[in-house]
Parts: sequence; C-alpha cells; structure tokens
Amino acid sequence: MLVIVGAIFIIGLAAITSATRTTQLGGNFAAATMAMQAAQSGLVVADRRLVHPWYVNYTIDEPWPGNGGFDLVPAAGDGLGRKYNPYYCIQVTTNGRIYTVRSTGRAVRTGGSVGNPSDVAAERTVTAVFERPKIEVPYAILGRGDVDLRSTMTVVGDVFANDDVTVNLGARLRGKAYAADRVYNYGTIDGGSAQYQDAASLPPIVYYGYRPSYDYGGMDCTAVQLSGTSLSGSPALGVPGNPNNVFFTNQTTFVVMGGTAVNDATLVSMNDVVIQGHVTIKASAGFPALIIRRDLILTDGCLLETEGLVQIGGKVRGVAETLPAAAARWVHKGPVIFAGSNSFAPALASQISIETRTDRVEIQPVGHMVLPLIKRSYSEMP
Repeated sequence: MLVIVGAIFIIGLAAITSATRTTQLGGNFAAATMAMQAAQSGLVVADRRLVHPWYVNYTIDEPWPGNGGFDLVPAAGDGLGRKYNPYYCIQVTTNGRIYTVRSTGRAVRTGGSVGNPSDVAAERTVTAVFERPKIEVPYAILGRGDVDLRSTMTVVGDVFANDDVTVNLGARLRGKAYAADRVYNYGTIDGGSAQYQDAASLPPIVYYGYRPSYDYGGMDCTAVQLSGTSLSGSPALGVPGNPNNVFFTNQTTFVVMGGTAVNDATLVSMNDVVIQGHVTIKASAGFPALIIRRDLILTDGCLLETEGLVQIGGKVRGVAETLPAAAARWVHKGPVIFAGSNSFAPALASQISIETRTDRVEIQPVGHMVLPLIKRSYSEMP
C-alpha cells in the first residue's frame, strides 16, 4: 500500500513540476515576444521622427539622435491587466543621409523598474539602416512628354524626355539627349544621344506643393497670396511666417511686369504667367524659382532671368500661339521640368538659354515633399 501511495506521490510531483515548467516556458515566451514587439515599435517611432524631426524639436538638418532612454509603449486600457510592461530605447547614429537605428525592447514585470535587471523578464534588440532619399533633377530639361528645342535655343546640360527629343535646325545642345522614344537631331548635339531609355520619374514638385502653406526647417510656414492680377516691383520679403519667401496667385492670367526683381523667393501660379519687360526671379538655395500650372508666356522684347528650378505644366510660348515673341529672351540657370506633354511652342522664336547648375540639382523636401526613408537593412539580435 505504501508503495502505491509513494508512486502516486511521485507521479503527482512530476505533473506539478511539468506544469510549472510549462508555465515558466510560456511566461518566458510571452516576455520575449513582448520585448521583440517593443523593439520593433521603436523602429516605427524612429522612422517617423527622422522623417519629421520637428516633431521632437529638431530641424531637417539636425537628425534626431534617439529617445535617450527607455519609454513605455502605449497600450490600450482594456482593464485586463498584464504580467509585463513593454519599453523601448532608440539610438540613432548618422552618417550623411544614412541612419543606423538600434532599438532595444524590454519586457518588465508589472510594478517593476525598467532599469532594474531583476525586473526585466526579457530583452530583444533590432537594428535597421535607413537612407534619406534625394530629390534631384540632374538635367537641364526634364520632360514628361516631347521636348522640342527651337532654332534660337542653347541648352547647356543633358535633356531627358519621356517621349521624343527634337533638336531643330539652329538649336544647340551642349550635353546629351536622352529619350524614352526617339531623338531627332537637325541641329547640334555635342554629347550624342541615347534612344529608348527607361522613362524618368518626375520628382513630386507639383504646383500646390508650396501653397498655401509649407513645412521647412521644423517650422510651419505660410505662403503669401499676391493680390491683383499683376506684380510690379518686388513683393514684401521677410514676412514673418514665410522665411523662404513663397508667393502664389490664383489668377487665371498673372502678369509679371518689367522692373520686377524677386531674389531668394519662389513664385507659384495656378494658371498662366505673362512676362513683360525685364523680370528677375531667383530662388533660395534648394527651392524652386518658378512653378506654373499652365503656360509661361513671353511678350515681345521681354527679358526673363531665372535661377533655381522652374516647373511648367504647359508650354513656353508667345502671347498668341502663332506669334513668335520677337526679340524676347529667357536666360535660366538650373533645371527646367515640363510636367505636361509639351515644351516649347512651334512658333516660338525667342532667344532662350538654359544652363544646368550643379548647385541647383537638389531640391529641399517641403511640405508633402517630405519623402519616406528607404530601409536598406534589418536584423534581429537574440
């Protein structure tokens, strides 16, 4: 009888021990899983704060270094309680546009301290390498459709068209012509040509990207709407809340009159822009000079000088489609993007000089132009 009782006791003890071990294993697995989830949550937080550093009082030029310690991961208050609390700690090292993020997650016993090793049930670490993408336009002219260089044009730099490139008789391209379709050369191309290229992506610099507001350098900025149908002289620069001097107009046709000189500023038009007389528009470094949703119209005898990126949704033409805008000139330094299917009107006879500038190819991310980081690698540590 004693033998039987002893056997039952041993079996029962073994069952209790097994159940205890199973419970411990289950607890260990739960803690490890929570620690890993906390570490991965830290990566999500780091991604968002590196893309928008002003959320944590840094600028785009001052990368966020991390949270400086362990923060509790927010959790839904379901009233059920939990055995562990998840924490994450983020460390960021920066090398140019590359960010290495090391996120450590801890599962801490409820009521315990994240800094007390005896209260930490599990710890997991993940590492990811992110890259901040560039917004670059490494061409003198980039066109969504055809790019036609007229006989009175000189372009210094490369040209890329997602359709055809045509260099007409008398035109000179001091660079290379790239086309997703064909290159027709009746003038002079110094750098040769390359047909049937993969289409080039136009950067997300659309006309509404700078109005009525924009984010830059950790500040919420407000563009200034120009009153009336024309601009004469220079608008008021340095207005509080508009540090990069972004101005916009909603007029169907907006006339920029002779004598207007706008430096360190951006002009955005929802429709056509007409240039009269001598006009100068030069952007701040990294900003566009001129964004036009429809046509850039050169009047007879005008001289337009621009510096910085110019984006045109329509075409460059004279006052009427069939008029050549005699003796008109446009001198530009920086890239030109034609966001529509056209470029220069067939009858355009204006003297146009477009020269790419190496210090103007990169455009600052502004407002919705803040691009997501590219994750280059990811690894987990036990």
